[in-house]
Amino acid sequence: MAGTVMKVMALMLSNFLVTSAVITTIKVYKVASSHNDPFPICTIRVVEIQGISRTSCAIKCLEEPLCRAFCVKGASCHINGGHLDGHWPGAAVDHPHYKKIFTYDYCYAILDDGDVTSHIVDTSSSTFHTQNLYPELVVNGFYCHIPQYHGPFHYCFMTGTSESLGYWRATLDSPQTISTINVWTRGDGYAKKLFHNVEITFGTSSDFNNPVFDSYPNAALFTGEMITFNATSPVTGRYLEVRDLSPSDALCFCNIQLLQ
Repeated sequence: MAGTVMKVMALMLSNFLVTSAVITTIKVYKVASSHNDPFPICTIRVVEIQGISRTSCAIKCLEEPLCRAFCVKGASCHINGGHLDGHWPGAAVDHPHYKKIFTYDYCYAILDDGDVTSHIVDTSSSTFHTQNLYPELVVNGFYCHIPQYHGPFHYCFMTGTSESLGYWRATLDSPQTISTINVWTRGDGYAKKLFHNVEITFGTSSDFNNPVFDSYPNAALFTGEMITFNATSPVTGRYLEVRDLSPSDALCFCNIQLLQ
C-alpha cells in the first residue's frame, strides 16, 4: 500500500500508539514541554511539517533509531535523543548549571513496552552529594542517547568521591515484576572508574536486604554505555538497590530503566 500507514489508539488522555508503514510501533506519552539547555543539544534534527500534528511528528521520530522524544514548536518537529521516563517535571528554573529554558508547544516521549520506571516514587543514597548530583535525577532528569553527547552530566547521580561501597536506592509505589534493568553510565570522558563492580538487588524487603538481581564486575566505558542487568527469572518486588562493590571507586550513573 503506497504512502505511510498509521494507526493512532488512545491509551489514556495523553498516551497513544503510532505504527508506521515498516511495521514499527512506538507508545508515547505526554511530558512537560519546558527544558533546560542540554535538551536542545540532544536534538537529532528539526523537520518542518505543513499541518503539523503529534502524529505526523511521531512518524518522523519513527524514522530515527535514536529518537527518544519529540517536541512541536509551531510548524517544526524536533526529533530528540533525550530519554525521559515520565517523572520529568519540566525545566528547573534554579538549575545551577543549565540556566537557559526552552519551551515547546508540546512534547512526547517514547515509552518502551513493559517499562515500569514511573512506579519509582522515592530515591535515596548513603552519601553526601556534591554539585547538586541528587539521587532523584536518575529518574526525573533526562539522558541523551546521541553518541556524541551522552549525558548531560549534571542530571546524573554520583556518590561522594571519598566514599567506598556507596549505593543508590529506589522504592516503588507497588510490587512490580521485573526481568531487565538498564543503566546508563556517565559519558563525559571522566578518567576515574565510576561504574565498576556493581550489583543490583531487588525484592520485597523494605530494609533493602534482598537477593541479587544481577551483577556487573567490569568497568564501564568513559564515553557513556548502557549496562543491561538480566534476572535469571522475573523478580517481583518494590525495593531496588544499586550497590558499588569496589572499595576504591565512587558510583556514578545517569539513567535507569526497569522493564517487565
